[in-house]
Amino acid sequence: MKLELLSPAKNLDFGREAINHGADALYIGAPAYGARAAATNTLEDIEALVNYAHLYGSKVFVTVNTLLFDNEIDPAVKLIHQLYNIGVDALLIQDLGLLECDLPPIELHASTQCHNASVERIKFLESVGFKRVVLARETSLEQMREIRQATHLDLEAFVHGALCVSYSGQCYMSQYLNNRSGNRGCCSQPCRSTYDLYNGDGRLLIKEKHLLSLRDFNASQQLENMISAGITSFKIEGRLKDLSYVKNITAYYRQLLDNILNSSFITHHSSLITHHSSLITPHSSLPTHHSSLITPHSSLPTHHSSLITPHSSLITHHSSLITYHFTPDPDRTFNRGYTDYFLRGRQPMANFATPKSLGKYIGKVTDIRRNSLTISGTEPFANGDGLCYYDADGRLQGFLVNGVQGRTVIPNQMPDIKVGTALWRNQDQQFEKLLQGKSAERKIGVEMLFRATPDGFALQLTDEEGLSVTHSVAAEHQEARNNSSNPARPQGSGLEHLEEKNKSSEKAILPDRKGAALSTLKKKTNLAKRQSSNPIVKQLSKLGNTPFVATAVVDETQGRYFLPAGTLNQLRREAVEQLVALRIAHHRPADTPRTNSSNHAILQSSILSAKLDYRANVINDKAEAFYKRHGVNTVERGLEQTEDYDGKALMTTKYCLRYELGCCLQGKNDGKPQIDIKPTDTLILRNNDRRFRLDFDCRQCLMRIYKA
Repeated sequence: MKLELLSPAKNLDFGREAINHGADALYIGAPAYGARAAATNTLEDIEALVNYAHLYGSKVFVTVNTLLFDNEIDPAVKLIHQLYNIGVDALLIQDLGLLECDLPPIELHASTQCHNASVERIKFLESVGFKRVVLARETSLEQMREIRQATHLDLEAFVHGALCVSYSGQCYMSQYLNNRSGNRGCCSQPCRSTYDLYNGDGRLLIKEKHLLSLRDFNASQQLENMISAGITSFKIEGRLKDLSYVKNITAYYRQLLDNILNSSFITHHSSLITHHSSLITPHSSLPTHHSSLITPHSSLPTHHSSLITPHSSLITHHSSLITYHFTPDPDRTFNRGYTDYFLRGRQPMANFATPKSLGKYIGKVTDIRRNSLTISGTEPFANGDGLCYYDADGRLQGFLVNGVQGRTVIPNQMPDIKVGTALWRNQDQQFEKLLQGKSAERKIGVEMLFRATPDGFALQLTDEEGLSVTHSVAAEHQEARNNSSNPARPQGSGLEHLEEKNKSSEKAILPDRKGAALSTLKKKTNLAKRQSSNPIVKQLSKLGNTPFVATAVVDETQGRYFLPAGTLNQLRREAVEQLVALRIAHHRPADTPRTNSSNHAILQSSILSAKLDYRANVINDKAEAFYKRHGVNTVERGLEQTEDYDGKALMTTKYCLRYELGCCLQGKNDGKPQIDIKPTDTLILRNNDRRFRLDFDCRQCLMRIYKA
């Protein structure tokens, strides 16, 4: 299977940087009907991003994943055809009414808002034509394995970012409170608000805490287990996050996935094929284990090698060269503290104190003077850093650093703080400065072959995937002056390094191209060290600001002829333009035929009863027709349309406040309860004048929230 790193793209610039930092695919909002109404993009920008992504062999998925009213169906279908025409690789959708429409042959992914939380649901979605599902964030490793064994479609799972406390698609609190539907891209995030907790007798148990606010998801330590469970796409949340977050988190997971795929892990999973295996060059800020472009004769470690070795049948789908100018660290950009949620089962996962970013832990206060603090640890500080801490009431407080003297900082305003207080940095000036500039560069390796033709000269470029173009120029065959090279083995031909390396008996084989195995000796990119005095080789290898880097340059004329630099530059430039166009065309997606689900035996799926309630999220006639075509008799319309909230669960969540407080009714907690709650107590949340009743379904291990 091919593994994919999927990054968020708020806009065109963010998308380009995500690709530069190692993304195999992007998801981006359409001009309308996306689940992040604040992250829309024009068709022109999406098309530009599609071309940029396809140049690097990456993909672009567009979100059209809101629920649609009847008057929005036709415009949405028109938009989908436009997205298909510009070469988008796939669509993420939520509203199943679109399956009743005349859609183009584009690949469809079931958004996580489709409530993809069970084997039965996912089998049904597969039967009606989806090629991929985005699993519910609550899915455990065990459930992933069960789904993988029961289905054949691609499984996409979140690995990093913000968590919705509710099952996606099953939260109506924002709609109820503010008439802003999360299912229509306008969530007001009531889960990040403060609440008071009362029992049924009106006794105040907790005051003004963020009782529904979860820490951020971080599955970085579970990637191997997720691969083993059958996940093929690893999704980073964050279409509303800033650019430094996208750069940092994409680079972090790129390196983790590459390290896994090039470690001993693959000896047990030899069928794995990475959609992108990056070859990462060293930079002064990177540890050596991130360094590569490996040859069999190199002393560098082989974590990022794209070679087939005797120890594995791993083959990269495509590769490129990425140079990072920083060391990725997920603690140094926005995070609320981390949890791996339900991957390993239920565990504490909330942060009652704050929904804001904590950043990275840096140490404790060891000394307090009139206008300064001394802090333990080794992390350096900079003017403008933002430091935060929890006060005596458990609330997050913060201050800016105005001056630094070693481990002593001068705050802009002295905080009310004690010795021993833990500090975090949630604004890192030096790290942000690194990420504001050019923090990564991604290149595609090409082999260059220059030769004479009857009426001039030709340059052939062949990339890592075996795609090749040849461009010719008419020119006189003018003998070069001072050409005293031995005709049998001329200096400056660009071939000397090949002959020298061939003396070694140790070889590795690159992926087959056109039926022939090529020596890895052509993969070494430190061109400056092996260049001879051949001016043609030198001039052609100057690929500069192009997407390419020369992995081998061969002059078949053996330095015999003279060409003006302008002619060589034109030849190289036009050949590069042709290869760019070829790569973009080559990576345009193939058509995906529509599935006629009426031919499937699973028409009346076990997940579809004779009557569907509001949780099916049907707010248009097409969606109702879809379900009725699949055996449903009665369909209740969704709350976005009826606004009938009486007796309806405003949120269904696997998160359990009783468990979080140490008061699980099933006795699953370790340690003592945080507060005194009786098993028979009714629990009420209050936010201003709004009251919500909590219902605990211990059989399914769920919590539901109703208006009280």
